[in-house]
Amino acid sequence: VYKNSGGNAWDTGFYTPTFTAPITLEFNKTAATNDDGQSYVQIGITDTPTVAAASGNMISNTDYYFSPYYTSAYHMASGKGTSTSHGTAWDISKKHYIVYKTNGNIEFWNGNDLKKTFVWGTGKSVNFQTSWHVNNSTINNQLTNIRMRRREWDGTKYIN
Repeated sequence: VYKNSGGNAWDTGFYTPTFTAPITLEFNKTAATNDDGQSYVQIGITDTPTVAAASGNMISNTDYYFSPYYTSAYHMASGKGTSTSHGTAWDISKKHYIVYKTNGNIEFWNGNDLKKTFVWGTGKSVNFQTSWHVNNSTINNQLTNIRMRRREWDGTKYIN
């Protein structure tokens, strides 16, 4: 999946149906080793599902989003003012996992490397949303092998 229309602005994306925990979104994301100005994709989760991703408002709608924009860094943020952080290197050969666990935590994984855990709350109805900035089909601006599972990723396998 990549952005194939629109300008260079956060104005295109997709969103999933709504689910409750446990749910995991897995995907591969490539990127350049440094900021190439082309790899800008945000992948987020929210408990106030809307069609915001399609209209470019994903940034303000998501509770947490992850942006693996180059391989030596990633950005984590929140459109709702929740506490987030930035991180360092991630392995381009490993899948990313965004997990909403039955205990109410959100986990962001790169393969078997847990990048961040947020305590969020149980019983939420959530969806995943994406947003792209650059209209470009280069390999650095694509998500591949996208899959949702009604299970929790624990770093090595699916559980529950």
